Amino acid sequence: MAVLSRIYRVLGVVAAIGVAIATHNLDWTKPSLAKSQDRTNAVEIALGQPEAINREDQSVILHSAGIQKALQGNYLDAIEDYSQALRLSPRNPDIFFNRAVAHYAVGHSQQALRDFNHVIQLQPTMAEAYADRATLRLEAGDSAGAIADVQKAADLFEQQGEPDLAAEMREWVQQHNTGSDF
Repeated sequence: MAVLSRIYRVLGVVAAIGVAIATHNLDWTKPSLAKSQDRTNAVEIALGQPEAINREDQSVILHSAGIQKALQGNYLDAIEDYSQALRLSPRNPDIFFNRAVAHYAVGHSQQALRDFNHVIQLQPTMAEAYADRATLRLEAGDSAGAIADVQKAADLFEQQGEPDLAAEMREWVQQHNTGSDF
């Protein structure tokens, strides 16, 4: 994405009880697991204790698997994992964020925009979501919406103690308010 580099949000992924241990020994690149039609079964097989896995832990494992796949450039399988994770945890803005980035990477701009909108609805203080949504808006010809999103991102980055990112956003707004890219 042009405004900010792609950021995969993994906040809290390792913190879930038992998940760090489970994912440490899990090789999601094995064809038998990566190509599984039933992601929940893959989680159960990998952990060996299906009855002990709650929905949130399953969601965290699938989210982590999606991140690994996206980092390897396997965005379509990452989208599948994120979608499965969202079925288990439908109000998790980090999963929506990562799915949006993966959708963007494969050219699914409308799906990416929809997911960034969900992120902002669920967590209106996530500056990265505004910055990345601005890229999509700019590509769609909505320069006013893009500028508004970048200004919001700058304000949020400033509030969150990220003055360098805030300055980068404000510089982008100044450059684009001059009309040089339109």
